[in-house]
Amino acid sequence: HIEPDELNKVRDAVNKGLALGNDRFRDEIERLTGRRMRLLRRGPKPKNRPDGDVRKPGVFTLTPNIPNAGEFVNWMLHLQSRCCVSHQHADGTWAQLRFHHFSLLVRVLLFALLALLVGCRPSVWDNTVKTHSFTLHDVARSDIDRILEIQLHNSTHLRKQLIKILYLRNPDYWRTEGFQCAGNAVDWAFALQYREVLLRKMPSQ
Repeated sequence: HIEPDELNKVRDAVNKGLALGNDRFRDEIERLTGRRMRLLRRGPKPKNRPDGDVRKPGVFTLTPNIPNAGEFVNWMLHLQSRCCVSHQHADGTWAQLRFHHFSLLVRVLLFALLALLVGCRPSVWDNTVKTHSFTLHDVARSDIDRILEIQLHNSTHLRKQLIKILYLRNPDYWRTEGFQCAGNAVDWAFALQYREVLLRKMPSQ
């Protein structure tokens, strides 16, 4: 069902494809035989079929196993692979296969590395000794809380030192007031400050 000139076109495309490589060979086959394949795909209408014609509408007449143009191209590539090619072309094919396998391996490794990096999210250690994922707001708040904690610790330490210095300057006075050591004076000062804070927070009556 294929005219001799069409067979010559296919034969020329095969010979040309051997020099171009698989990808360009596929394009050349589609370019030279695409119109013919479209004509072959449209089988005769059921009413106009001649006697003995078993072709089905929409199926190629080349073989029942080639239902569309893509399968025809694959069939031609299969025929090409069965042809006797030179050792140089065979070596080039193996080199292409090795390159494709290597590129596939690299892609798989990169995907695994990306999945590992995405899965290992950073975490912080809070007061309850539990890890949890955090946002930028949590980081900023954690830093601010840490700075305030350091400032409070420094101010508390300075206050204790100041009270101890005042106590040592005149210990007799402090003892007459009931503070037998500098530690008692420190505790009294911080308790007094705590009471003042509570009084300020209480609503006015």
